[in-house]
Amino acid sequence: MKNKTMWDNDSVQFARLLGEIVAALPCDQVKRLIKDLSASMDLSVDQVNELFDRADALWVGAKGCMDQLNMMEELLSITKQFKEQMVSVQRDRWSEISARTADLRDNV
Repeated sequence: MKNKTMWDNDSVQFARLLGEIVAALPCDQVKRLIKDLSASMDLSVDQVNELFDRADALWVGAKGCMDQLNMMEELLSITKQFKEQMVSVQRDRWSEISARTADLRDNV
């Protein structure tokens, strides 16, 4: 399942789409596309290339952030599990100590 936050972020998805378009096309078609976009957008070829580079940087950065977020969520889950185990161990030890204390009282 796609991370909903990432999927709903238009800036990230548009950057991803631009990157995938360039990645899916053969090099000669990319060059022609950039030339056509340059003319259509009234930009230089370098400016169009810069837009694709900026989109790629945005997408790569977003993926990195999501990877970090996923690792943090996993760490939080592990921490919660550890806490639950420690509470269980402490509860068991307390029960054991209480039982020993009761035995000592009964033997006195």
